[in-house]
Amino acid sequence: MRESTNYQAILRKGRNEGLIEGRVSGAQRMLLAQGEIRFGTPDETTRSAIEAIRDIERLERMCLQILDTNIHDWEGLLATP
Repeated sequence: MRESTNYQAILRKGRNEGLIEGRVSGAQRMLLAQGEIRFGTPDETTRSAIEAIRDIERLERMCLQILDTNIHDWEGLLATP
């Protein structure tokens, strides 16, 4: 069974999903930590909104946008597409 192509594909898919989930979770934690320094502690709605974002590319863009001096609050940061 372990040698089967389907079994190996399932294992690879699970590993890939785990890696992506780890990246998403790490980016969310970093965004919340950086945002807390810049904007203050997020309210529960903001925290939930960030934790609901599963798009790693968007989270990474948001981590960069936090450095933009034109972004003044959590709401502005969450507007990042």
